[in-house]
Amino acid sequence: MDYFERKLDDKRRLTIPTELRGEFASGIVLTRGFGHYLHLYSQDVWDDQVEPALQGSILDERVADLNVKFRRGKTSATLDQKQGRVTIEQHLLDFAGIARDIVAVRAGQYWRVMAPQDVV
Repeated sequence: MDYFERKLDDKRRLTIPTELRGEFASGIVLTRGFGHYLHLYSQDVWDDQVEPALQGSILDERVADLNVKFRRGKTSATLDQKQGRVTIEQHLLDFAGIARDIVAVRAGQYWRVMAPQDVV
């Protein structure tokens, strides 16, 4: 599965499709994306690929910019075991312009989560 659409419930919870829940067994990391959308990572992908990419020289402005981009508003959570839900913080929804409807598209080893009107 490389694409799904969902509606957030009244508590800002996103239900991850059953077919994908194993991918997020280690946990979920949500961050701002490069544009007005969110990135959704499994905790394993964050730890193994993103975190090492954010390391570098303390004086490297590019590395600093990436750290600010991906750490600002970053949240980590585990899936609700019963229904496979994760709560998305309001500040992330505001950043991405998401009201209730969500489109999620796999972008390699992470997901781009956006409002339907922002799908490319």
